[in-house]
Amino acid sequence: MAANSYYNSHSPAAHEQQQHLLAHASPLSGHFSQPPTPLKPLHFVSETDYHHSHNHFEKHDDLQYALHEDADLKSRIRRFRVVSRVFSFLISIGVLTPITMTLVKFLQTQNIYRTVTQPDGSTIYRTAWAHDSKTWPTYSYFGVALISTILNFATIFSYKFGVGRANTASYVASIFSWLDMLGNLGVWIAATAVYRDEKDKNGKSNDLWGWTCSPAAQLIQKDFAGEVNFSAYCNVQSASWKQSKRKGTSDRWRGYKKNSLRFESAVAFETHVRVESVVLLVFFQQPATSNPMASNDPGLAPLSAPAEDPVKGAVDIPTIDTETPVAPDQFDPQYETTRKEIWAYYSYYVGDNGLTLFNFGPTAFQNLMYQAAGDSEILHFFGRDRTINSIVLLCNGISFAIQIVVFLVLGSFADFGSWRPNILIVLSLIAFGIGFGWLGVHTQEDWHIGVGLYIVGLIAYQTTITFWTAAFPGLARNTKDLRMKADEFADGRITRAEYDFADMMKRNELSNTAFYVQSVFEIVILAVIVGIMFALHVNDSEANNNWGLSVLIAFATGVWILCAIPWFVLEKRRPGQDPGRTNIIVAGIKQLGYAMTQIWQLRQSLAYLVGYFLLGDSLNTTVTVIGTLQNEIVAYNSLQLTYLLILGIAAQAVGIGAFWQIQKRYGLSTKTMFMVIAVCIVLLDGWGMIGIWTQAFGFHKTWEVWVYQAFYGLLVCPWYSYSQTMISEVTPRGKEFLFFSLFSIVGKTSAFIGPLVSSAIIDDTGNNSSPFYFLFALSLVSCAWLYFFVDVEKSRIEQQDFLDKEKSIKAEVVRA
Repeated sequence: MAANSYYNSHSPAAHEQQQHLLAHASPLSGHFSQPPTPLKPLHFVSETDYHHSHNHFEKHDDLQYALHEDADLKSRIRRFRVVSRVFSFLISIGVLTPITMTLVKFLQTQNIYRTVTQPDGSTIYRTAWAHDSKTWPTYSYFGVALISTILNFATIFSYKFGVGRANTASYVASIFSWLDMLGNLGVWIAATAVYRDEKDKNGKSNDLWGWTCSPAAQLIQKDFAGEVNFSAYCNVQSASWKQSKRKGTSDRWRGYKKNSLRFESAVAFETHVRVESVVLLVFFQQPATSNPMASNDPGLAPLSAPAEDPVKGAVDIPTIDTETPVAPDQFDPQYETTRKEIWAYYSYYVGDNGLTLFNFGPTAFQNLMYQAAGDSEILHFFGRDRTINSIVLLCNGISFAIQIVVFLVLGSFADFGSWRPNILIVLSLIAFGIGFGWLGVHTQEDWHIGVGLYIVGLIAYQTTITFWTAAFPGLARNTKDLRMKADEFADGRITRAEYDFADMMKRNELSNTAFYVQSVFEIVILAVIVGIMFALHVNDSEANNNWGLSVLIAFATGVWILCAIPWFVLEKRRPGQDPGRTNIIVAGIKQLGYAMTQIWQLRQSLAYLVGYFLLGDSLNTTVTVIGTLQNEIVAYNSLQLTYLLILGIAAQAVGIGAFWQIQKRYGLSTKTMFMVIAVCIVLLDGWGMIGIWTQAFGFHKTWEVWVYQAFYGLLVCPWYSYSQTMISEVTPRGKEFLFFSLFSIVGKTSAFIGPLVSSAIIDDTGNNSSPFYFLFALSLVSCAWLYFFVDVEKSRIEQQDFLDKEKSIKAEVVRA
């Protein structure tokens, strides 16, 4: 009787209440808050009850639609809140860093005295700063900036601790938002206004900002040229002032948005906040769908795991009606990976080791520029006089920008058809031509040609290495070992988690072994290069050294050709996607657009994409900045640079070998190994940042470049293996080329931002170590982001949900 009353309530009110409870029990969020209610027996209802139920179901649909819209809005609010807080944190760092630079420079130089000639011809013994300098405005401004940065970091950090603590943090943040809008904003305005007012109080510019911008400071600039660049620090503090005004605007927006459900009016009110307006347009664009009730909200998953999870891993995934588990990877015997194919894959990487276009090519390029510039170290390039370091960074930015276009065009070929290997062959031929082209460029008059070889060489190297790397997930998942694991999974002898672990370890094995083999053989190549250097007597003259660099680039190119041929011949042309009747290039562009759209559903993939963007930018720029400092220290001696490379590559082989053995021995995850590398990148930038304050340490001494090569090889170089394996961790099966293309484009986008920013910093400060301020902050933020916001286990669930939804959509299209 109780079961019957469930379907045929004699009381309409009771029936409404039951249906209301059913509505809230539906899995709108993708997982249940409790186990589902068992099915009840069928009961025939009266015609009156049928009409009543029919009308109620219409109301029920309306309720579901409203709940869906509400969930969608809340999801979008959560996304925007996270992004706005991250931007607020970055803006706080942008305010804190310039004012910190000024304080550090003041403390370093306040007791340095010089004899200064005054306009009337008399001399005076004085410091670089104003007499009785007022530092309290700078310290007060620094304190406010530091507190703001700490509070913003604490807000982001709170997302780590589950739903319960996140709710508490949200409550505290809500209160702080109002105080921010009423109090903190006032503090910022007051502090910055007082700070600015002190610049010219009583006609004196005796505070730090006012003094650096004053005419009096410019008069003594030549006497303190080696200690303080007044114009640069004037600009730095002005930039901090502008950032503080943006911070105030950002705080007003954060407080306003919490009290309005109509974000469009807020956008209209705050359109001058360029960054947040762009973010808002991206996150609040409504998805196009013909039936909003056809599927669950495709919004992002929560930032952190729920505090309580009664139904562990429950996801709204269609159930497959079969008694036999189906392995996620299906195998075709004709495409099974052979041992010869794997070693041919390793062989290509031995040749594409970077010695040609990534190591000695840049060295030869910079060497010719220094000879052409002479003692001034300044050349006319791109419309103005620039330092050599600035030219190098600018060329890097140009190269990486062009790479974006190249990947947008060629990326389509990698996903469609079976002729992806042809792309790698053509790009390799271009790289071979550039390598041999250096034989004709070895005098200082040829430095303009060296610019072109350098830029195109970087493009050729990065594209070949990317299209080669994209093959390893397919190789790993077509091995005999994975086929056996798939059979065991289908027979029920292992779990899905065990199969995923075997897949992860096989991908790491191929990626790490390729890196290890390349490192070992690269030592042999470098040993031969040392013999070539001695034969050419590179230490006897500048001309011999120039010619030696060109010869070794050509030699390494010849090795690359020999090592590439086996891969060109033995790689199996596994089929990609079928473009159908669509042009391949158009299909590729559509595919990239599809990836940009769908990645919002893959929350963890998006989180890693952001972290990869930031940390990759930091590492690329760090290596370039340290490389220019290293080349200056060893005076571009090709033999000395070769010895350093041998040490670095030997350390690299030991490092990647040790990382892989430790991972295999203790069964550690890819992310664990990756985070160790990320921390080491932060330490590397911290090392360089010390060099801003002192000449005793921080990439200024010869012994440091030797220690750097060992540290970089042992603890940082594994990035080039584990960062790629991490991409495969967050990539849905069958979408490898799609996502590697996307990550490559994002990586190249990030890689030209850092060099351009660093070039501007060097131009403004005149200090080649000054970019480490920016790089240290960027590395630290990206490391924290990757640790707190990337969860590989959750990514696997999201990937499966993504693939199942895609399959169901395709099935609906076929039925229609």
